[in-house]
Amino acid sequence: MIEPRPHPPGRPEIRVMIIEDNSDYRHDLKTALDLVAEISVVGDFSSYEETERVLAKKKFERPDVALVDIIMPDTNGIEAIEKLKIRLPSTDIITLTAMSDEAHVLEALCAGAMGYLLKTDGVSEIVRAIKVVHKGGSSLGGEIATLVLDVFNKTTQKRGAHDLENIQLEILRQLAEGLQKKEIATRLAIDSNQVHYHVRKIYKSLHVNSLSGAVGKAIRKGII
Repeated sequence: MIEPRPHPPGRPEIRVMIIEDNSDYRHDLKTALDLVAEISVVGDFSSYEETERVLAKKKFERPDVALVDIIMPDTNGIEAIEKLKIRLPSTDIITLTAMSDEAHVLEALCAGAMGYLLKTDGVSEIVRAIKVVHKGGSSLGGEIATLVLDVFNKTTQKRGAHDLENIQLEILRQLAEGLQKKEIATRLAIDSNQVHYHVRKIYKSLHVNSLSGAVGKAIRKGII
């Protein structure tokens, strides 16, 4: 039997919750994540309804990141994301699904998902996404990033009713690619504080209060 790796002293664990109706995949994913020193799986559930029942218990350890499937019985993943954002506002959500079509991707981003991965993505990619999202970034799997960028390319010339400057559009594109603000500052050769300033302007212009909301709304409106 493989034992979980010891947790590095002084480094807080990332508490992860899994909502997935495929019991075999859920078990395999939990087993794999349990071997990662920086991650602690605090709960794995077959549906949002089961999750809700456990969340009602005061002793349940609130997760930092939730991995949510889209196609589930009863409450689907998009609805689950919306409800979780209300129930657990401090929990970042990553969609982990087999659905890679544009509609599901945009719906998940607009609902508040900070990442979108496919079940074909490896465990290392899932772990990377968990860490990136927990640090305040966003993460799109390779195939999903390609899809989103393709939408960008098709709508680059479309300018809706917005006040975004060219640099803000570029920052928004790079945020959608999953880059963190420090990485964007390096790429654009500007100060990190300038990136933070422009992100606040983006939120204000699009009337949203989160990265995922900004990206989702910008794509849907054809701004980027």
